[in-house]
Amino acid sequence: ARATLEKELAAEKNLGARLSALRARKKLLEDLEKAFEGYGKGPRSVLEAASQGRLKGVVGSVSQLLSCEAKYIPALSAAIGGAAEHIVVEDEEAAKAAITMLKKTNGGRATFLPLSLLRPRAMHPRAEAALSKMKGVRPLLSVLSYPENVESCVRYLCGRIVLADDLDTALGFMKASGWATRAVTLSGESIEPGGAMTGGEAPRSEALFRRKQDLLDLKSDEAKLAGEMDLVLSRRKAAENELRSLQEEREECVALLGEASAQVSRLEEQLERVRASLGSLRAEVERREPEKLSLETEEKEVLRELSAIGERLSDVSRVMEAKQGELNKLDSHLRTVSLSDRKSSDEIQKLRAEKEVVERELSSVMRRLDGIVGEKSSHEKALIEEENEIKKQGQNLHEMTMLTESLGTRISKLEEESRRLAGLFEEKSAEREALISAVSECQAELARIERDSETLLTRIEETAAEIEAQEQAFLDTKELIASEFGVNDLSGVSFEKVTRAQALQKIEELDEALRALGSVNLKAEEELKELSDRLEIIALEKVDVEEAIQEIHRAREVVEKEIEKRFLETFSLVRESFREIFKELFGGGRGDLHLIEETLGVEVTAEPPGRRQKHLNLLSGGERSLCGIALIFAILSVKPSPLIVLDEVDTALDEVNVVRFGEFLRRYSENTQFLVITHQKATMEAADLLYGVTMQEPGVSKVFGMRLNDGNTR
Repeated sequence: ARATLEKELAAEKNLGARLSALRARKKLLEDLEKAFEGYGKGPRSVLEAASQGRLKGVVGSVSQLLSCEAKYIPALSAAIGGAAEHIVVEDEEAAKAAITMLKKTNGGRATFLPLSLLRPRAMHPRAEAALSKMKGVRPLLSVLSYPENVESCVRYLCGRIVLADDLDTALGFMKASGWATRAVTLSGESIEPGGAMTGGEAPRSEALFRRKQDLLDLKSDEAKLAGEMDLVLSRRKAAENELRSLQEEREECVALLGEASAQVSRLEEQLERVRASLGSLRAEVERREPEKLSLETEEKEVLRELSAIGERLSDVSRVMEAKQGELNKLDSHLRTVSLSDRKSSDEIQKLRAEKEVVERELSSVMRRLDGIVGEKSSHEKALIEEENEIKKQGQNLHEMTMLTESLGTRISKLEEESRRLAGLFEEKSAEREALISAVSECQAELARIERDSETLLTRIEETAAEIEAQEQAFLDTKELIASEFGVNDLSGVSFEKVTRAQALQKIEELDEALRALGSVNLKAEEELKELSDRLEIIALEKVDVEEAIQEIHRAREVVEKEIEKRFLETFSLVRESFREIFKELFGGGRGDLHLIEETLGVEVTAEPPGRRQKHLNLLSGGERSLCGIALIFAILSVKPSPLIVLDEVDTALDEVNVVRFGEFLRRYSENTQFLVITHQKATMEAADLLYGVTMQEPGVSKVFGMRLNDGNTR
């Protein structure tokens, strides 16, 4: 988006420059139109008086009132001819007032077309019949545009004129119509009803119509460029808003990415720990698998032993019960023996011995029973502990599996967010390409307007050359007449009064001279007529050429005065700016610019801090470089340029002045793009983008670029 904004700003600046140039060109043409340049003395005097309010009822000149497409201008100029400078007025009173004004002021001579007196001319019936049958011909009126109130004047001038595509078509039409009207072609030839054909270079009136059409085209181009400027401004505002939005979104994305990155790092660490724990658990499980099998086998054996112990316990219980019964029987028998007169002591001793044996066996059985019960409890306890450990390990394994699935889900979400950001980047890149394409179109339009401007300048030069050629042709014809007829000044020719005798003598002399001439030239009359017509045409052309030369001189004087005025104004601004910038670059002192009237040059004087005022040639190399740099920045402060190329201008500067030079580059880079060729590090530090050329291999150069604000290299 930042690149888009920069492109829009560049496009806005470019369009602004084009619009300024176009408006300057339009203003020049408008000034020429307001000054009535290109008109003869008489028409210009009338138009100036009418524009100043000194004459009433003046509608305008024919060239001001008639218009057409550019491709029809040669035909219109051929049809109208000198009538392009005729003045259209409302009535005969306005014409009389204008003629009176011209006489009183010696304002020249002009032809007037009163709308109240003019009668429209209609096409001859034979011409209308030929128009309906032929292709490539049409009434000239059909391609003209004019105000409704001057329709009678336009029909008076062009009502009987036919427009043909080319000269052959025009000849065919004239023959088909019986030479009943006049025909003109798209390329500017004309055929009169009597058969006379005119062609060649464009008449002077074409310049008036061209200037008017150029002015209309410039106004159209101005409106178009203004629309493009509005569009670029709206796009720039949109780009600024988008840039702010993207910056906010970028900050949010950066924060989210930071959080996500930290969280991913934590999760990756946790995942690694889980994977390590899971691996150790799996290894522990694998390691304990034999132990588990052993425990299961041991459990089975213990269960079998417990079963055997249970059986033995049952047997012991039965034996104990039997022994207890025997003991009870012995006790009962002993009591019986004691009560029944006490049998013999041997029997008593025997019974006591049996009792002790039974008691010992009973104690042994009890001890064995206690040992079996304790062993059973120990085995049961160990079995329970093993089962608990297995359950615990299984639960840990389940928890690790769930955590792994959760991490996989979060990683998928982060990957989806990354794809979304990549899609947004591609979308903005496409918008950037579209804006670059729009800028290219605007640049192409600028090139077209520049070509049109060059064409107009070429046309002006051709017109000047044509005037010079016509003037030379007039001089050549004048010399030819002088050499052929002995007439050097036609205006000085007069006729003397002679007597009859003198006349007869002159006739005889002429007859003698006629006989000496030999046979009669039957084409002499035609040749004389042609020469007379040619002389008349050349005389008219001479007047036109002289008036055109005067107009060119007047226009040149106006242009030279305007150039001198603008130059002095610009020089004054540059001079003030140079003084200020000189102080900044030198850290004090005084610098000034002076005009040299003799050579129309500019002299630079400098007075560095602590030094006397010196001419530029007396300064050191570094000081001269600083003066030149100050002059460049002074000119840029008055009239910024879109691109400036500086080739090692800082070579002679010391480190402090190079830093100042870099600061000025940064300051003026807002309106001007600088392309600097340098070896100074401080100048490179002030740049936004560096380009370098290296030769890693002999004969192989490599160009690399680095944007300093982000460190990217390409």
